[in-house]
This record gives sequence, C-alpha cells and structure tokens, in this order.
Amino acid sequence: MPFTVLSYGLWSPPIMLLLLIGSGFLLSRFGFLRVSRLEGLIRKTLDASGPDAGREGTIPSFDAFATALGGSLGVHNWIGVPLAVALGGPGALFWMTVVAAFGMVILYGEILLGLLYREKNSRGEWVGGPAYTMKKGLGWKWAARLYAVGLILQVGLFTMSQPAMISQHLHRSFGIEGSLIGIVVVLVVAPLLFGGIRRIGRVMKAIIPLLVLAYIITVVCILWSNRAVLPDMLISVLTHALVIPTAPAGAFAGAGIVASMSWGLSRGIHSGGAGMGTASIVHSAAVNRHPPKQAFWGMLAVLIDTFLISNLTGWVVLVTGVWKVIPTHRVTEMLPTAFADAFPSDHAHLLDAVFLTLFALVSLPVFIFYGEKQGEFLFGPRGGHALRFLYLGVILAGSFWGFSSRWPVWDLLLIAIVVPNLLALLALSRKTKEATQAYLAADLET
Repeated sequence: MPFTVLSYGLWSPPIMLLLLIGSGFLLSRFGFLRVSRLEGLIRKTLDASGPDAGREGTIPSFDAFATALGGSLGVHNWIGVPLAVALGGPGALFWMTVVAAFGMVILYGEILLGLLYREKNSRGEWVGGPAYTMKKGLGWKWAARLYAVGLILQVGLFTMSQPAMISQHLHRSFGIEGSLIGIVVVLVVAPLLFGGIRRIGRVMKAIIPLLVLAYIITVVCILWSNRAVLPDMLISVLTHALVIPTAPAGAFAGAGIVASMSWGLSRGIHSGGAGMGTASIVHSAAVNRHPPKQAFWGMLAVLIDTFLISNLTGWVVLVTGVWKVIPTHRVTEMLPTAFADAFPSDHAHLLDAVFLTLFALVSLPVFIFYGEKQGEFLFGPRGGHALRFLYLGVILAGSFWGFSSRWPVWDLLLIAIVVPNLLALLALSRKTKEATQAYLAADLET
C-alpha cells in the first residue's frame, strides 16, 4: 500500500508535467517535423544505400531497430495495457497514446545522443546509452550511476516476471511444470546472450516483423467480429480521458482523469520505452554515418509498438468487455477471454500461450543486454558478464517460484530511470538541435 500511494502520487502531477513539458520543449527546439520534410525524412531513414566512408558500428541499422522493438514487447503489452484499462478506465489508452506521441521526440533525442557519445569497449564493440551520455556529455557521474543501478534493478524485475508469466500461462492451459519451462527459456535465451548483440540483432531481424504482423492480424480479427461496438468504444476512450466524471465519495472531482493519466502515462513509457533511454543502448551499436538518421528508426518503433500493438490490445479488452467482468487480480485472464470471443476456446488459449511466450522470449535477451551493459558501465566487462549469469539465474527463479507482479514498485524504479534521463536530454537539447539541423541541411536539401 505505501508503494502504491507513493507511486500514484509521483506519477500523477510531477512526472506527468516533466514528461509533457519536457517533450514539448524538445519538439519546439528540434523543429524537424515540418510536413514538407516528412517524405524526405522517411525516404532517407529507410535508405540503406550510400558510401561506407564514416559508417561505424557493430550491427546494421535495421537489426538495431528490430532489436529495440523486440525489447519493448513482453508483459508490458500483454498484462500492463489491460491492467491500465482496468485501473485507469478506457481513458488510459488516450493518455498512453499522448505520451507515445510526445515520447517520439524524446526517443529521437535519446538515440541521437547515445550515438554522439558512444564509445568502443575492450572487445571493439560500440556501446552507449543514457549513462554514457550523462557521464561524457555533462559530467554527471552521479546521475549516470543512478540510472545504471536503477535499470539493473528494473531489468531484474523484468527478467523474473517474463518467465513467471510464461510458466503460469502454460501450466494453467496445458499443465506444463514451471521448472521445465524455466530450463527451456534459459536454453533459448542463453545462446543469444553469449552470441552478443550481433547474434541478437540477426535473430530479431528475422522474427520481429513476422511476430508483429501475426499479432496485428489476430487482434484485427477480434475487432472485426465486434465492429458494431467500435464507435462507442472509441468515444468512451475520449470521454473517460477528457470529461470529469461524477466523483465517488471522498474523492475530488478530477480523480478519474488523474487515474487515467497516471496509468496511461506509465504504461506508455513501459510500452514504447521513450523516457527510459533503453532503446538508445542498442541503437548506439548501429552502423550509421548520421546519428539523426538512426534516431528516426527509433520513432518508427514507437509507432508500431504503442500506436499499433498496445492500442489494439487495449481496444480488444474494451470491445469484448473483459475489463469489466474480470477483476484486476486475475488480469492475466483478460486477453485469453477476449480471444475466446472470436475464436474457439481451445484455439484462443493456444493463441494466448503462443503470443505471450513469443513476446516474452524476444524481449528477455534484449532487456538482459540492457542490464548487462549497465553492469559493464559500472564495473567493466567482468561486471557485465556477472550480471548476464545472474539474470539467467533470475529466469530460473521466476519460473520455479513465480513472481507476484508489483506494478507500483516497477513504476517507482521507472522514475529513478526516467528523471535523470529526461534532465540530461533537456540539458543537451542544444547539441541535439545542432546535429539535427546539420543532418537536414546536408541530407534532405541536396
């Protein structure tokens, strides 16, 4: 209860204002979203051709994009979005989308700065991210350490929750023991981790596009079967987000809106990753001559993950009505029940198990890579290697003993990551603006 009160209080006005004001300031400062330039921006971002001179990095640009997108999948979409709807109401989807729209410019800045301040490690691989940006760009060693420690802990919770969710689902649906599942997950994830970012990138490039497409098609089928209530559902999202409801006894008039904003904003950051800075860790390894070009890939990931996947997930929860009939302590049953609305029960449980397992499996190696790089930043290569083995042990622990998700604790750790990262972005906004203007002038007007 104390964690819930503290998390709710911090995520309401203070963090909301920091996110919205900060991203609005960055958007006005960068000034790159002129409609006349959108076609050129998209064309230059997707164009992989060009001379190799000056192009340094460890993995191709698209591999970095697919890896970062894979890292944003997982229980944040599968469990977090239905939970946000259940606790914050339909309006939470609106605020989740708002933070994603503003978050695109934050993610852009994070990736650009990550590339500007990246460096080579002892193995000749390019490494970067918010910790390196704070240390090299601003000399904020205390903030860099705070960020690294906070992300290490966040990755630990994430690494325990993913296999726990897989175990719970597969045991409930098929009676498979959690201990066996944990061993299988480690056997799948470990080869990717020991192959480094190159192997992770190659696998993600092959899997992520197909997984995202399959999930979107499945969810659209459910929405189509409930198309008669879609207009009312969309109206409810807007009204719950913007219209002050009648206050319950003992609550102030805007309590419903504050709850929607709080849950929507925190889920938006968990889903798209903007503000966390994690995507910049993998994008910093990309082969790219122009940091702004790689940063636009990050914006595309937000469009796919939050605008498409997370919103479609939330819409399915709303149109099928499961958010009203299933209590929050059984939130893991919402999507299987929603799937059963359009598919036979056996098929629905199979689809639920397959998607949840794949979402968790693709996100696990990426997040462990994020945590490993923070260990490397703090303690050198040996620290990163030690964390890798520790996280593999955490996978087994989550599978064996389960994990009772504590979203308020997650959100409090998220604050320790987001606040120093956003402050660094604002402090280095001039640097980001200069790099953006130079890229636009050189690459789009020639």
